[in-house]
Amino acid sequence: MANQKMKKVLSVFLAISMLILCMPAVFAAEEKVSDAFAQQTVSALSLGAFEGDTSGYIGSLESFDGKAVRSLKRDGKTNTSTNFNYFHYSTPLPDDNGNPIPLSTANYIVIEYYYASPDESPALVGNKMGWIQGRVTSGNRFAEYIEFAWNTRVMSRNGMVANKWDKLVLPFDESLGNTKDNTLRRGEVYLQQLKFYPLEKDMGKDDALYISSVTFQSWDPDTDPGFTERNVSFYASLEDYEKGAAPAKTVKVKDLEYITIPEFSSALPENMAFKEWQSVKTDKICSPGTSYQFCLGQDDIYVPVFEVSADFSNCETSYVNGYEDGTFKPQNNITRAEACKIIASLVDPTGKLSGGASSYQDIKPEDWFYSSVTSLEKLGAVQKVFAEKLLPSEKITRKEFVQLIYAVSGSEAGNLKLSYFSDVNSKSDYFEAVMFASAKGFVNGYEDGTFKPNNEITRAEAVTVINRMLGREWNGAGDTKFSDISDHWAKGQIIASASSKADGTWTLKTAEKEYVLEGASAKDYITALHTQSKNLTGDAIRRGIDTISEQMKKDILGTPNTTELYADRIGKNVYYISEKNGNDANDGKTPATALKTIQGLMSKLRFPGKGTAILFERGGTYRGSLTVNTGLTYGSYGEGEKPIISGSNKNYADPNLWVETDTPNVYRLTDALTNVGIIVFDHADNAHGNYDGLYGQPRIFNKNIATYKELSKDLEFFSCANTLYLCSTGGNPGSRFKDIEIGTRTDLFDGGASDIVIDNLHFKHTGSHAIGLGSGDNVVVTNCEFSWLGGSLLGNYGETTTQYGNAVELYGNCDGYYVRNCWMYQIYDTAITHQGKNLNMKNIQYEENLMEYCHWAIECWMTQPDSKGSLNNYSANYNVMRNGGYGWGTIVTKRPSTSMLYATYSLDVPSSNLTSKYNVLDRCAGYLINYAESAKEDFSCHIYVQDEGMILGGLRGKAANADAESPFLLNKHMKDESPVFVLITK
Repeated sequence: MANQKMKKVLSVFLAISMLILCMPAVFAAEEKVSDAFAQQTVSALSLGAFEGDTSGYIGSLESFDGKAVRSLKRDGKTNTSTNFNYFHYSTPLPDDNGNPIPLSTANYIVIEYYYASPDESPALVGNKMGWIQGRVTSGNRFAEYIEFAWNTRVMSRNGMVANKWDKLVLPFDESLGNTKDNTLRRGEVYLQQLKFYPLEKDMGKDDALYISSVTFQSWDPDTDPGFTERNVSFYASLEDYEKGAAPAKTVKVKDLEYITIPEFSSALPENMAFKEWQSVKTDKICSPGTSYQFCLGQDDIYVPVFEVSADFSNCETSYVNGYEDGTFKPQNNITRAEACKIIASLVDPTGKLSGGASSYQDIKPEDWFYSSVTSLEKLGAVQKVFAEKLLPSEKITRKEFVQLIYAVSGSEAGNLKLSYFSDVNSKSDYFEAVMFASAKGFVNGYEDGTFKPNNEITRAEAVTVINRMLGREWNGAGDTKFSDISDHWAKGQIIASASSKADGTWTLKTAEKEYVLEGASAKDYITALHTQSKNLTGDAIRRGIDTISEQMKKDILGTPNTTELYADRIGKNVYYISEKNGNDANDGKTPATALKTIQGLMSKLRFPGKGTAILFERGGTYRGSLTVNTGLTYGSYGEGEKPIISGSNKNYADPNLWVETDTPNVYRLTDALTNVGIIVFDHADNAHGNYDGLYGQPRIFNKNIATYKELSKDLEFFSCANTLYLCSTGGNPGSRFKDIEIGTRTDLFDGGASDIVIDNLHFKHTGSHAIGLGSGDNVVVTNCEFSWLGGSLLGNYGETTTQYGNAVELYGNCDGYYVRNCWMYQIYDTAITHQGKNLNMKNIQYEENLMEYCHWAIECWMTQPDSKGSLNNYSANYNVMRNGGYGWGTIVTKRPSTSMLYATYSLDVPSSNLTSKYNVLDRCAGYLINYAESAKEDFSCHIYVQDEGMILGGLRGKAANADAESPFLLNKHMKDESPVFVLITK
């Protein structure tokens, strides 16, 4: 069901209309064509470092001939090996625009290179380059890897030339033959793992190889691509297309240009609404207003897909009757014929759709229900429920009744709360119907967690379902209407169904039930939402998450000072730092004699002992970093906003600090800064939750830039060696902005220490980690705020393209690591993590934290190459993780598919007592969860929200996208017995 919208099934599963009923047959008659005309480029800088034996060679990133390149040179040593490759691993491999590269169109690989050699007979002339794919990833399940051509090396068909820019062509499609065809039978797949072998033989000692880009394209680069103008036709109906009528609209587009899909503006069939456009040639589904690159290589044709659009708002009559003896017989069952009669009276009350012959041979025109059946047939609402025969006298089951309701309810987009029923098979033909009806609140399961799909539905159950669909609520009147319902659970539902609006027994539902905030902590708030969710809609659950998040912000920002919270561990030795009232000439021992800066503190701090506290006055900004010491407490005093620890050396909004270069709109910072990761503009110090704050776009080699001369877009920056360049189309940035904060590669708090507390501080504006610690026991981080940090290169300029930056990281041995009641947002990489090789970690707890707009929220990876690692007593409970992969760190690097909210993606060490409960996992551009099969964690009672078709995650080795099956997969693979799942449909 991946890559399907929840109600898209209506167009096939329940048909739609007599027009759309023809669609499968017509489409089957057309010869389907897949995308066949495409071109996507990947910068060679995106290829990772060497893999294999690199003896005798050194690789780096540099600028050559005005291009950003990956270079390869001899290192001066005699011993050499050419058995190495450049390696890239991504899910999936993105091109320079962040788009995945389909295997179907990767017919040829074109490598742009420059081989420089001073030798009379250059050694590499004629050298061919090789490529191994290794893996592809499924088009509808990005978390799923498929082995592909592991042992097949595709070689360039031409050899290298020297001392000029040239291209090598690798005939990817020709070399792989049936291997590629067989893989594509799985559906669309994308390139994922790539190994690039640059050398067949040694290069000369003074030679250099520069690789600029790698392009994947569908046509042979040695031939004319033949870019042509195409016609894309949009018809008013499938019937018009079949009859050869003129299209309602034709859009002209050239190959590889982008086409914008038009609105549907023709007349609609009776009781139908336009849903989407579908290509006759490729089955591609498009919505009006969306754009895509036209890669078909021929004209295309789109026809509209319709769906039922029934208006129940004017249904004011009764729709069932009692019996002549004054009873209703609520536990009696209803027949298929009765069900059709009831539902048709709601959808087609005037009988406009009735008439004509029914396709069912076991009913006759004189039957009392005949016109009702023909009405529903014209809506496509019965054909897939009752196949060849209607069998009108048979009692209808719960699943069949729900299928009929599903067929006439339309595909209203929104937030669908999906339920888990232990006896509903996700592969069954009624699964989507049950999920939809449950999500809309039309049906409930039983107390034992079952749905009982094959039970024959009772009259009481049937009217309850319909009343919920109509929004009817009994108001307490008319309770003597039937003699046999006085003590029945559905008494009010029965009265409302058998009464008209004029009878005054029912009203229309006007408001949804809302989440009620309970308790005094995030633990209380989240468990209450989980409990209340049974009676809440998907919309109400999402509003509840918003309510909880806002309350958590208030709780975190409103915590008392550190001396109140940790009085028992603070001794007499206290240092006070005050930006407003301090002086670095003071001793810092009292608030009245406070120091002013972190630098002043470091000059006074000598061998601090256990119990020493370092307190920053609230309302101040303290620029710089410090190394933590064992036994110390770092926190706040005074009143106002939490004290800010900033990695920015100063406010750079000074026009004298910026000099215009020889490139228009590009300015150079006169201060020497190394490895800039982040620049933010006009962020007020007291701005909290400024998710949309203005920030710079880093162009650090892996963004396909080699020099500041290539900066062209506003607020792009290029950081090389000790110089920072910034493009500002609005003039000198020092005059344009009131505040510019710049973060370089500096951990604000670093080192390795035990028995420390970090409390009530606000960390921001560094290109590295806010808190990056090595080994240490009993490390406590509480009540802190972390924002706008990360982005620096993990290594030195020219040596790597990997950027990084976490809020709180521990990468050493530990016994006791606690992160509680913190707020983290706009973090380049990860909010909270523990990680490393051959480490022994235990007693780790992440609780009641709010993490938003981070690339990853919670991360764990642990390996033991020397068999020395372990992880014990870990818990991550009562946290809210939201909008992963939608923050600045993901946007600037175009890596949404690799973002994750909850990731224990590698756990190769012995482990015990791992727990994750009552977390909120609310939307991610990549993985909601990525969980290693080896991680035996007690994982339960979470609240999940994800957009339909996006990645649910890697569920202990099982790849899954977010769809109606998600609660079942979470139960099956993650063992979450009570998942609350909200699917956001479009």
